[in-house]
Amino acid sequence: MSDIHLDQLTKLLSKWGERVRADLGAQGVYTFGSLVYLGGEQFTQDSDVDLVVLMPALPDGIERSDWLARLLPLKVELEETLARFLHRADDAGAICSVVALTDDELVADLHKGGAAAFFAS
Repeated sequence: MSDIHLDQLTKLLSKWGERVRADLGAQGVYTFGSLVYLGGEQFTQDSDVDLVVLMPALPDGIERSDWLARLLPLKVELEETLARFLHRADDAGAICSVVALTDDELVADLHKGGAAAFFAS
């Protein structure tokens, strides 16, 4: 993918992140994976977009579940936007992986099956 397209994709994701922060009180939205690894050199039209959404501090599991339920329509909307941007069929499968984390989970730096130092690297 060209640098111009990566720049446009980054702007699209930044706009989505601003909305998630404003609408849901997320503390931050960050990209990881092929989109940022080696400056995006490995990101292609067929790559997925990996995002971390840092959740606000919520006192219990019910509030966390409710927050995640409110995040879902925004994620679906992002999938539709990415499908158009990346010229993919709507039924091509998930384009975006969103990992919602708490501060404690981010500090622990674990992901998928206990992979240590995942976000730091």
